[in-house]
Amino acid sequence: MSGFLLFFIYAGLMSFGQFLFKQTAEQFKVVSPAGVFDSIAFLISSPRFLSACVVYAAATLLWVVVLTQFNLSVAYPVVISLSILFTVLIGIVVFAEPLTIYGVLGLASVVVGIMFLAKNAQ
Repeated sequence: MSGFLLFFIYAGLMSFGQFLFKQTAEQFKVVSPAGVFDSIAFLISSPRFLSACVVYAAATLLWVVVLTQFNLSVAYPVVISLSILFTVLIGIVVFAEPLTIYGVLGLASVVVGIMFLAKNAQ
């Protein structure tokens, strides 16, 4: 499997995990510090939260595979940048979060950074 495909799969897993955490957060009720045990009980009984943890565990295993093929100094910035890009897109498409001109400029900067780092990896 191509190393760059692994980057995309890893970033996709991380973004999907964030999607699941966001869905959990929308169901989560803010409680007082006295209710911290109720909050923990809610989280460990939430299928979405547990699914997010499983997705993150799978991503961690894949990360080890990625590191066998790429230098950390290239792999980490690329996958984090891709994860940011994918997560922002999920926020916009799924959660109808707004994207300002500053967000567009920031995402464009991320994309340019990914291109430079990918070129450096070759």
